[in-house]
Amino acid sequence: MTVPILDRFCSYILPQVHKFVESLTLESISMERVLSVGTYHHLRKLTIVKIDQEFALRHFTDESPFTEIFKEQLTHLKVSIIDPERSSSSLIDLTTNVFARIFSLFKNLTELDFGSTGRRRYCPRLKI
Repeated sequence: MTVPILDRFCSYILPQVHKFVESLTLESISMERVLSVGTYHHLRKLTIVKIDQEFALRHFTDESPFTEIFKEQLTHLKVSIIDPERSSSSLIDLTTNVFARIFSLFKNLTELDFGSTGRRRYCPRLKI
């Protein structure tokens, strides 16, 4: 989303509809801004695209405002990571660290779709 469109979306559209939103698809660069616009009492499905391991580790913690708001609320979470480092150790770290955090934080999660984006997939898609 371009900056002018994001500005308009966050300034004019979301303040009017945030109470009714049930599903959002966000890029990592706009996630914090969009989620801070209002309270999303009906949000149950969240898709986050284009995230890297650092972003995931920073946001999937107990201290994250994102987690605090949605840990009891989200039932569906889809995460598409940017291809991780191609070494097997970083893939293992990503899987272990991020999956463990997601499973421990989101209490009502019934569906998790987690995988990498791009032409070649370095992280196998996991759908639970």
